[in-house]
Amino acid sequence: MDLLLDGASNLVLRPLDRAVTRRASEVRAQTGLSLADAVVAATALEERCDAIIGNDWRMASRARGVQHLCLDDYVQ
Repeated sequence: MDLLLDGASNLVLRPLDRAVTRRASEVRAQTGLSLADAVVAATALEERCDAIIGNDWRMASRARGVQHLCLDDYVQ
């Protein structure tokens, strides 16, 4: 795993801290996202990310406050 992440200069690993857990509970209450998706969205919001990149259409349709880019839209 370390080799995969070594060249990712823009990647930040953030611990699941109090700020993220509070934000995740707010996100989950507002959107109905699963706990795991709410943590991902909350982390992106706390880190002020430009976007979440994934392929989860349900999360993309419910996430608020951060753009969700679906890979299927960019890969053929």
